Amino acid sequence: MLSVMAKVNGKAKGSAFEREVCKVISSILTDKQEDIACWRTAGSGGMATTRTKKKIKSAFTVIQSGDITQVLPQGVYPKLDSFFDKYAIECKSYNTIDFYPPIETGTLAKFLDITLKLEKDTKKIGLLIVKQNRKRILVVTKENKTNHIMNFKYNNINFYVYDGIKTFIN
Repeated sequence: MLSVMAKVNGKAKGSAFEREVCKVISSILTDKQEDIACWRTAGSGGMATTRTKKKIKSAFTVIQSGDITQVLPQGVYPKLDSFFDKYAIECKSYNTIDFYPPIETGTLAKFLDITLKLEKDTKKIGLLIVKQNRKRILVVTKENKTNHIMNFKYNNINFYVYDGIKTFIN
């Protein structure tokens, strides 16, 4: 008997993952009062990327950079405001994410490079939120909190990995 595997639409998979992340972050930062306090950026960061390449600097470019942005007005939920003032988010859902050496040659390196550029463009701390197929969500960042599950170096920069969004935020 032949087994037929359905072809996965990577863009739809990535968009669904971003929506899932938005709902989790929204719930945590609004004490479960809102499920869409943040949402996918316009063009999932594409507009901001285009403007940055053209060296167009504006508040729009910073607000719409990355994959997720705050959609509720400032002042409604202070924890939400603080979070998005501090962090810029890049989301990646992928078949395989290489956390083992050599990191420099795998998918994780590409994702880290995108996140480092996001940090440079926004002047915020980059959060790389990743999910490998059939695995749990992990948060990768340069921010060192006491509850990380592993750390590694990439381009002489220390990165820390957290087991889930809730673990990182709390």
